[in-house]
Amino acid sequence: MINCPHCRQPNLPGSRLCSQCGASFTGAQGPHHPGIQPAQAPVQPQHPTASSGILPIGHVINNMHRIDGILGEGGMGIVYRATEIAIQLPVVVKAIRPEFTDREDFRARILDEGRVVGKIDHQNVVQMRAVFARASNIFLVLQFMDGESLDKTLARYVEHGEFMPLENVLAIFDQILQGVGAAHEEGVILQVIKPTKIMVKSGRAKVIVTVPSSATLRLERHPRVARLPPSPEEMRYYTPELIQDHDIDARTDIYSLGIMLFEMLAGRVPFDAPTYYAMVTHHLTSPIPSIRNIRPDVPEHIENVICRACAKDRTRRYASTKEMARALQDGGSIGPPILAGEMPAPFNEVSSDPERAVVDDIRKEMARTVGVSVDDLSSGRSPTDTDTKPPKLILPAIGCLVVIAVVIGIVTWALWSTP
Repeated sequence: MINCPHCRQPNLPGSRLCSQCGASFTGAQGPHHPGIQPAQAPVQPQHPTASSGILPIGHVINNMHRIDGILGEGGMGIVYRATEIAIQLPVVVKAIRPEFTDREDFRARILDEGRVVGKIDHQNVVQMRAVFARASNIFLVLQFMDGESLDKTLARYVEHGEFMPLENVLAIFDQILQGVGAAHEEGVILQVIKPTKIMVKSGRAKVIVTVPSSATLRLERHPRVARLPPSPEEMRYYTPELIQDHDIDARTDIYSLGIMLFEMLAGRVPFDAPTYYAMVTHHLTSPIPSIRNIRPDVPEHIENVICRACAKDRTRRYASTKEMARALQDGGSIGPPILAGEMPAPFNEVSSDPERAVVDDIRKEMARTVGVSVDDLSSGRSPTDTDTKPPKLILPAIGCLVVIAVVIGIVTWALWSTP
């Protein structure tokens, strides 16, 4: 075994990178020859360490897959680099955390979703090779793809102060559309599509369809399960219907795809903010910025595609990935054009000022509670008052307005005091 000089993580002989921190071992050992594995004695099945729940290197799952190292860790489980022993094929194993698999309803849903995702057979989708349960554990076995995630590719361009070439963006994005479309054909909605879910190598792209983060529309027999709170990273690609907990369909993924296309072209996402509330406000009320103001070489029809994909009202988005792909290729559009900075219906009457939007919502709710209209709340009039009758709700209305003023102050402080 080789201990990483940076994090002290043990790694297999012949490793080029640390499985924990990603540090390079160049010069720390003899030359590494891809495809030639050092001879290893037969490995006996082991049990995970009881203290950490992490599978040790050499652990064999289901007499088929040997754990070689850790690739990463997320909210739902730990992702390992592994080997399918019979054919010496590198794979990825995702172990779902026991605190989720101990719930029988959630466990059944993960297994069913895994089987549906396993039916997706497309060159632009990372293939799910197996899904199985052992005791309190569930393991998902995925195709291993050498390369890097798209976020790392984009970060490199940003670091050098460059944009990804337009032809590269369109070539990679077309493959992403094909992969997501293949998932849709099996009834799978990815919900949040982001660069970390895209693997790229030598101009080829594959979409990672995750379980249980994906929603499988064909699993009607399962009750609806609550979605996990999004991470700050996921909020950049979140859709209005996810925020409002509405039903989702293929157009939900179209919105995330539009956000990601903007990022691939501009080197940054269209909406970013330091707080969860501010991000929610952007996705619900802020129009998409003009990509051509950031990058003038982007053709106008591509800006129009982004604007339509990111429409707040999903009835105005593209209905499918194929429709979006055609629009990118031939400059076509569906319905009247949506311009950058335009707020599509039904949000076009909503103020783009986050503070004013919140105040308006508070006023409407307080008017409903008091039992008057918004205008009556402002004037202190009861709906039954006439010009000859003294206003009976002046004092309650004044109290409500004082509360509104306090809330405005709190909202203003929350929006602008964060560095």
